[in-house]
Amino acid sequence: MEPTAGHEGGEYTGHPGTVAFAATRKRCRRDLSSLNIDAPVLCSVASCYHVFMKPSEALDAHRAELRELINRHGLTRPRVYGSVVSRTDTEESDLDLLVDATEKTTLFTLAGLERAAQELLGVRVSVLTPGFLPEKFRDRVLALAEPL
Repeated sequence: MEPTAGHEGGEYTGHPGTVAFAATRKRCRRDLSSLNIDAPVLCSVASCYHVFMKPSEALDAHRAELRELINRHGLTRPRVYGSVVSRTDTEESDLDLLVDATEKTTLFTLAGLERAAQELLGVRVSVLTPGFLPEKFRDRVLALAEPL
């Protein structure tokens, strides 16, 4: 990982979803706030993303582009679930996407979509197919998921 401005020692300090990641985002937010930057800024693809947008806001701004991105990856029936659907998302939340795979879909396809969606939206994105959802709550997620 390349060093990023505003991170102590220029080091990346965590993966998305970890306590270290949240601490890195807070440090990055504090350091960037002193620069009086109004526009979104990427600290690094793996850490801060844009300063600092809820996934629901990013989705509202880029819904059509995200649909096109999903189509280009050959996936179907995109749906949103989780905190965006329940309207409880925060700047620390990710966007949970559910897609249906085709015969040509591989894990590389899903990972590629996830990466491209994160770059488009500027927030963390999780891409799953129904088969990857834990059986314990799969039916509930499928019932609550909303079409993209």
